[in-house]
Amino acid sequence: MMSERATAGPFHRYGKEIIAASILILAVTVVYSQSATFDFISLDDGTYVRYNAAVREGLTLKGVSWAFTSLYASNWHPVTWLSHMSDIQLFGLQPGMHHLINVLFHAANTLLLFLFLRFCTGACWRSFLVAALFALHPLHVESVAWISERKDVLSTFFALLTLLGYARYAQKPGVRRYLPVMGYFALGLMAKPMLVTLPFVLLLLDHWPLRRLPGANASPEAGWRGRGRPGFAGSGFQPLLWEKVPLFIMAGCSSIITFVAQHSGGAVNTLENVPIFFRIANSLLSYTAYLAKMVWPAGLAVFYPLPRSISPISAAAALVFLLAVTAVVLRMRKKLPYMAVGWFWYLGTLVPVIGIIQVGGQSLADRYTYVPLIGIFIMTAWGLGDLSARWSYAKTAAGWAVPIVLGLLTGLAWLQAGIWKDSTSLFTHTADVTRNNYLAHHNLGCALYEKGQLQEAEDQYREAIRIYPGYCLAHMNLALALEKQGKDKEALRYYYRASELNPTSALSHYYIGKGIYKLGSNIEVAHQEFTKALVLNPSYVEAWNNLGECFTLQGKIEEGRSCFKKALRIDPGFHPARVNLARLLKGQRHPYKSFSPR
Repeated sequence: MMSERATAGPFHRYGKEIIAASILILAVTVVYSQSATFDFISLDDGTYVRYNAAVREGLTLKGVSWAFTSLYASNWHPVTWLSHMSDIQLFGLQPGMHHLINVLFHAANTLLLFLFLRFCTGACWRSFLVAALFALHPLHVESVAWISERKDVLSTFFALLTLLGYARYAQKPGVRRYLPVMGYFALGLMAKPMLVTLPFVLLLLDHWPLRRLPGANASPEAGWRGRGRPGFAGSGFQPLLWEKVPLFIMAGCSSIITFVAQHSGGAVNTLENVPIFFRIANSLLSYTAYLAKMVWPAGLAVFYPLPRSISPISAAAALVFLLAVTAVVLRMRKKLPYMAVGWFWYLGTLVPVIGIIQVGGQSLADRYTYVPLIGIFIMTAWGLGDLSARWSYAKTAAGWAVPIVLGLLTGLAWLQAGIWKDSTSLFTHTADVTRNNYLAHHNLGCALYEKGQLQEAEDQYREAIRIYPGYCLAHMNLALALEKQGKDKEALRYYYRASELNPTSALSHYYIGKGIYKLGSNIEVAHQEFTKALVLNPSYVEAWNNLGECFTLQGKIEEGRSCFKKALRIDPGFHPARVNLARLLKGQRHPYKSFSPR
């Protein structure tokens, strides 16, 4: 006769897990369903989706080839590009649907994290708490509510599949179980190379909860609940290190490609611009700042500018704090192994983005915590579980505190997500909660420009230039706002200033040529500027079109026709080039003049 447990249905066997998973999905839905009405924002969404000619074609063979061969936007992440292309193929340029796909991946990541921890430890409610903190923390809103951060939620999806695959491999090591681990890891790296430290996370998991190291704690709290499944006990550290060599090689290749991509795109700051001691100090403060924001998630912003100076005392205090915590968790590594694993998970997964190799002008970024804070959440959940098991008053306190904290986080995350509804809301908030934030003022200016509020946009651009006089893009967009108001000569001065600030910018040369062309002062000079822009960016559709117009005005009809055709090969939907080509075919020698606002 079969036992009652054997004959029980799925709900009776996995009732707690089903309830926990349902709560997690409901919580994500409550916080992020509002994003269905959100718009694109003026920071990166144009580069990644809205104005990206390759992505806007949807899934095509040409687009797939571009995704794997392009270093566009100083990145190599073909899986992310294919994901955006798939969105275009399915939904076109409906921003709400692009947002909801991010939400779908976040929900999937929440469930995968819960399943991974439940599978490895057998602890349902501790795993649930980690997943709930991951799902609801306001620091994670940026990764979910920003279309351009598809790379974050997508790479984490593959990272968690890698962890689940590795847990199965640890049960029964073999090539057939190892190959999926490599495949998921490769896909994750091709979505966002921040995952390069994931092999080190697997080494941490060998200590806890997988217990593959000799002498690992076999208590229920240590992981796997002492069930003694085959493959859990290791024979030493060296074999565990050797089995991960393929993953380390993949991570190394990804790091090299990423550095080349970012360096070629000018995204990596030189030591002259940001000295090494400044970078180290900022990194130490960032480690502590993320923890502070985790505890008190107020004043969150899409961009935190690098400070002009850092107090050595503050940096030293941060270093002392980090070393003290490290010493404590190492001392407890045998009795409470999850503390060391969680802490080094946090420290290690932040290394690629902590700022030693400084990319961009930010001091830190909320999105960088999406994976690293899982380590701190593990420390929190298992630490509360241990306290509750030892002291009844702690169990009572946790029983009240956990739901209250999760409820507060849900409300705060819902409010934080609402800030991302459009560019005006996002950058107004960012300018309000930060100081001297040139990027916030600049992008608020872009949002106001799109609404036709030209004077207000001009004021924001001028404020961005006041804060950061060397900000090339602000000079260009200020010139654009001036030009739109009919102040063409003043606009041209700012175009030239932008070109002086960044001589290798295709945008600068394009805008100078455009300004000269519009004034009609010297078509030959405009011709030269468009040519310079195309040398720097051969896929610049607007530059090809305007170069074609210059040729046409100079009576070089065949050269003009060739330029219009090149523009249409890059972007078949580019209307001005199509109109210009049609006019030439009809024998009309005067081009249709059109200027793109971006």
